[in-house]
Amino acid sequence: MGRFVREVLAARVTAGAASRGELTYLAPVAGFPGFPIALTDTFEELRLNPSGLSRLWDCGESGPDLARLLAAYSRELSARGLADHADRVRLAQQAVAASEAAIREMAIVALDLLPRTELERDLFGSVMRAARAHLDLRLAPGSLDPASSLESLQRYLFSGDSVPPRADDGSVEIFSTSGEALESVEIARSISAAAAAAYAGCQSVCRMS
Repeated sequence: MGRFVREVLAARVTAGAASRGELTYLAPVAGFPGFPIALTDTFEELRLNPSGLSRLWDCGESGPDLARLLAAYSRELSARGLADHADRVRLAQQAVAASEAAIREMAIVALDLLPRTELERDLFGSVMRAARAHLDLRLAPGSLDPASSLESLQRYLFSGDSVPPRADDGSVEIFSTSGEALESVEIARSISAAAAAAYAGCQSVCRMS
C-alpha cells in the first residue's frame, strides 16, 4: 500500500484511540491535521527497526501512546490484508531464505546501496551472503584526492562541493540516446569493446611471453 493509505490508517487508529480515551501525552496534538502524517513516518521507522519495540512502552512520556497506536495500526494491516514497506521487506527475507539454493548460483553486484534500517540491512546482508560471488560498489568519498576522472565523478556526483577541473583521462565516457532501449544497446557496445580490447591485450602479452 502507498503513502496515502498508510496516512488514512494512521488517522483511523488515532481517532479510535482518542475516542476511547487511550491517549495521554499525545492527546492534545492527536487532532491536529499534521499528526497522521508525522505518525505515518514514525510507524515506518518503528516497524523497520523492530529491535527497539520491546522498550517502546518505557520510552519517555510518548512511548506508551505510540505503543498503543502502533499495535492498533498493525492490527489494521493484518485485518485488511495490507502490507507496508516493513511487511514487504519481511516477505522478501522469507523469499530469500526459501530460494537460498538458487541465489548461491548467482553473482550479485550492489551499486551504491546503503540500507537505512535494521530490516533492510538484514535483507541486504542475507542476499549478499547467499550469493556465489558478490561485489558491493558505493559512491563513497575517500580520504585521498581523486586519481582519475572516474574517481572524481564518484567523489563529487552527489556532493555540493565545487569540482576541481582535470584533464580527461578516458576513464569516463558520456553518451546520449533517445530512449532506454538505445541506451542499453550503447552500454552493451561499450562493454563489448572494452572486453575485446582487454582480450587483445592479453593475447599480445601471451605472444610476447
